[in-house]
Amino acid sequence: LPYLASERARRRTCAAAAVGSLARHPAAAAQCPELLKQMTSMAQAADSSYDLATFLIAIGHLGGDTRPWLTDPHAGVRVCAALTPGLAYDDYTANQVLMELARSPQTFGKSFGDMAPPFQLQSKSYWDLLTGPRAS
Repeated sequence: LPYLASERARRRTCAAAAVGSLARHPAAAAQCPELLKQMTSMAQAADSSYDLATFLIAIGHLGGDTRPWLTDPHAGVRVCAALTPGLAYDDYTANQVLMELARSPQTFGKSFGDMAPPFQLQSKSYWDLLTGPRAS
């Protein structure tokens, strides 16, 4: 948690990824509302699409709303916003973003330039969302 306030952007981003990954742990439940506010603030102030995408994944794990970023000009950001567990199957715009991804997965792969997509997307659960069938 102390690294969320680091002066180094990449350290803050890595801390956000860790917080998002640990958000579902029962011991973290009491901290989720405050962490959600902090992650949302960090997302609004992000100065790179990679950082923003990472924050959006964390926001999703914390139960937050990523709908405002579904129309972001950056393909990677839109996909990360669409993968929020609460939106993944129930939101029309999120489904459209993911259908766009299915038509051109290379666009997402190239969207972060020479950087790999956010680390959280390398987990099996997200890989299944990216490659599996969508509910209608």
